[in-house]
Amino acid sequence: MDIAKHIVYPSPPAKGRDETIDLVSLGTQSVREWGMGKSESATYEVSSINQAVKTILNESGNGFFLFLLNDQSGPQQETLRQLIRNDISIDVWYDDAIAESLRWPAMLDFVSPVNYFNMKVSDTVSSISSISLRCLLVHKEILLNYGFLDERFCSVEGAVKEWVHRLIYRGILFQYARLLPVPKLHEASPIPIEDQYRFIKYRFGQKWFFWSLFRSLSVGLTTMKEAFKVFKMNYDKHPDDFTTNVGMARAYSAVGEYKKGLPHLKTALPKAPDDGNKSRVEGMIKQLEKGEDINK
Repeated sequence: MDIAKHIVYPSPPAKGRDETIDLVSLGTQSVREWGMGKSESATYEVSSINQAVKTILNESGNGFFLFLLNDQSGPQQETLRQLIRNDISIDVWYDDAIAESLRWPAMLDFVSPVNYFNMKVSDTVSSISSISLRCLLVHKEILLNYGFLDERFCSVEGAVKEWVHRLIYRGILFQYARLLPVPKLHEASPIPIEDQYRFIKYRFGQKWFFWSLFRSLSVGLTTMKEAFKVFKMNYDKHPDDFTTNVGMARAYSAVGEYKKGLPHLKTALPKAPDDGNKSRVEGMIKQLEKGEDINK
């Protein structure tokens, strides 16, 4: 599913790139004083951040956004101006000192195309996948053209990772920079297992989603209880889909609930996309009827 424009904002009037920088302070309801543009505040929630962005864009679509966690001291204004002036090909700047402390879970290692996205740039510069809104400067045009945080994610970190990955695949250029004179480092917030799988499903599709889920179970990165929750979440959205019904059957089988898995396989059987899949489902039905785990 292409969600590049999941959230759409009105286009700005035709105008040259200017140096106005509007601030969005995160993790607070108090508006911070700011001398380079407008200032809005947002709690550290996806919907609240999106609302602050919409409020500013409704007034002006020109210039830049600076996202900053409330307990961080602000960047030097001249530093921001120099970044904007020095290379007009760059649209997103992130503070690599803050990004260094924020690591994406190992779950993404199961999705082959993401290995490169998740690699460290060098011994001193962290990966683009570690970008955070805790300190980020971005051209407003990027949000206007490609949307912002997807509110189907329950965590800010998960939504930001999907947004960054979306931009990379659209050819947007990022640059690491020391935006904050003395950055305050935080431990990385754990990304809910549901958001890890949402990222894989939305960006890479159902097949990678199920592969990652079973692979993480096999190496102990997730528990059966957590995996079952993800299977059920996926099934509830697509109850008539072949893949989700097979997934539910496998989930029930893994916890020994063979009788509960049977109806899902019988639902999946007539929906099999080809003879090979139909034959495999027929075999799994026989296994469950015998009380055998179809995952072995």
